[in-house]
Amino acid sequence: MVKWLTLILIIAAGIVSGQEYRYVNTDNLIMRTSMDRDYDVNCILHAPTRVKIIPYIGDAMGKQPGDLPLYHICVTCYDSGNFNDIVYFGYADPKYLVNSPQQVTVPGIDPSLDVWLTVTPLERYEKLWNCSEMTKTGIEYSNARKYRAPVYKGGNPLPLPPKPKPREYYTGPYGGCYYYNKAGKKVYVSADFCKRK
Repeated sequence: MVKWLTLILIIAAGIVSGQEYRYVNTDNLIMRTSMDRDYDVNCILHAPTRVKIIPYIGDAMGKQPGDLPLYHICVTCYDSGNFNDIVYFGYADPKYLVNSPQQVTVPGIDPSLDVWLTVTPLERYEKLWNCSEMTKTGIEYSNARKYRAPVYKGGNPLPLPPKPKPREYYTGPYGGCYYYNKAGKKVYVSADFCKRK
């Protein structure tokens, strides 16, 4: 219910303020799910995809395009049967967007194309526990690690740092508190660490 109410407010705000459109002027522009450093990629946008600039939400509500480093955008397309509209929401880097299809400079692009995007699977939310990295470390990675620059535009240029696995503390038979280091050796620490569990 809250999700639909948010979308209705976004659409209403867009109607009041006047819709703005931009066109992708690069290949492989990522549409990311967040402006944070830790994000997922839900679409790859190709020139000359038309995107709609929409109001920011959450903590950024009330900001204008240009106030923040990324635009809040949406893309509407049809499902595989060409029956139903599907809308993808996300954030994109404005330096890869132009005001009209005639300004698109990517070689070999037909400016009359309306939408051309690649939807990417959000592995982070599907929790593919068979992934070898996750099996080895127990750390869940964002799928943004697969869409790195320079091939993909609008993301972080370096791989996202893995989230550290929290250290586990154990209480020994005589009340001592310890953890295992990377070499598998016991390291004793203050008993206070075990009391925090």
